[in-house]
Amino acid sequence: MTNHVILDVHPYNSLTFEDILVHSSNIGAARIGQLLGQNRLYKGIKLFGYGQRTGIELPAEERGILNHPRYWNQFSTAYIAFGYEISVTPLQMLRAYNVLAS
Repeated sequence: MTNHVILDVHPYNSLTFEDILVHSSNIGAARIGQLLGQNRLYKGIKLFGYGQRTGIELPAEERGILNHPRYWNQFSTAYIAFGYEISVTPLQMLRAYNVLAS
């Protein structure tokens, strides 16, 4: 087994959930992903609309990339939580921001 180390750009002692978002902490996001577990993380990401088309009829709209957990490896839960192994479109990102804003 290969050791995988997740780092932040700057070291932090302790972060709240809000701090994890504000500082874009990879370590904090990975920890949240691990606490949620594969299935809850996947379902939560799907609720934001990632991995599926928006339903807005635009030419060449893509669904992005979000693999089902059966295709994840032992590191995927941590990596996906901070944005690796996932791809979203600008429209999907805008829709997710609107969910958070409202």
